Amino acid sequence: MEVSSHSIAQNKLATVKYDIVAFTSFSQDHLDFHSDMKSYFDTKLKLFSELSKQNSCAVICYKVLESIKQYGIDQSFFLDNIYSKLTDRYFYGSFESNIENSVNIKVKEVNASLDQTLFDLNYYLNSSLTNTTHITVNLFGSHTLENFSCALIILNLLDSKFNLEKVECCNFNVHPVPGRLERIYNSYVFVDYGHTPDGMEKTLSLLSKLTPKDSKLIVVFGCGGDRDATKRPMMASVAQTYCDRVYVTNDNPRTEDPNKIVSDIIKGFSPDFMSHVIINTDRSWAIRSSIL
Repeated sequence: MEVSSHSIAQNKLATVKYDIVAFTSFSQDHLDFHSDMKSYFDTKLKLFSELSKQNSCAVICYKVLESIKQYGIDQSFFLDNIYSKLTDRYFYGSFESNIENSVNIKVKEVNASLDQTLFDLNYYLNSSLTNTTHITVNLFGSHTLENFSCALIILNLLDSKFNLEKVECCNFNVHPVPGRLERIYNSYVFVDYGHTPDGMEKTLSLLSKLTPKDSKLIVVFGCGGDRDATKRPMMASVAQTYCDRVYVTNDNPRTEDPNKIVSDIIKGFSPDFMSHVIINTDRSWAIRSSIL
């Protein structure tokens, strides 16, 4: 079950107790609902401190630890909360980190294309490498691989037949999640649901590496209305960093004036880059124009 911070804050899950809880990422989002990043984090922490069973399992991406440090949140406070209640702790990701008294699973990309990725899951117990599982999957992107690795760790916890301490090689043919770096008809057009500066950066930084030198990377994006306005210029800055051309358009303005949203977004572009920015609140037009 995917759990939102809204549902936790509104006590919609008060009667639910989880056997396994996973924390995949933490970055600026939902500040229209939470007062600040500390409040947002404290709400997410309740998934571990209040909504998990005693002696349950935690699966946590290393990047979460780096992110909470970035926002001035005490890592030891977070880890103490987890260690006090959750018996088994799995930390995973591409960072070269080791968390004491836990299983550490390192994700190492070996070879990648738009069609598939070969990567290794290195399984460390008490800082000692006990097994390496070679995996081939028809997905790409480091954050996508980390999320897929999280799913494999949960499978490892739920099914005794799939043991990451023993499995040597796996091939997976999965259906990518619609809207998550979704490739359209095997073309060079992708749809991604990312709606935060962090999500946008992960997608565009990856695609910029895969864009041929004689091609251009073009993005079409907007920002939702009646939501955190502070991230709008930040998303523009990310787009400028990685893209050759940017279309700024509507993305569900709700009750807010679309032109006000656009005005907030373009504050993040430098004056010199504005010649590469096309503004049109007709989303259909923006999508067609970017492709044709």
